[in-house]
Amino acid sequence: MQEYAVSFLDRNLNEFGFIRDLWLQQAALLRQLKRWEELRQLSIMLRASPLRSELSGYGWFLEAVAY
Repeated sequence: MQEYAVSFLDRNLNEFGFIRDLWLQQAALLRQLKRWEELRQLSIMLRASPLRSELSGYGWFLEAVAY
């Protein structure tokens, strides 16, 4: 079920990237599934998102976790 959630969020983050909880949920799912490369990519996208001023520190944290 988590795989479907990740897929759904992947498809919708571009359109609804202004919703903070979508980013947080996607990051949590990727961490649980240990999909480190995707988590690293998400962290880069997060730092370029409309929420970058609010969540850029979290983006750097996620990138460190992914390595």
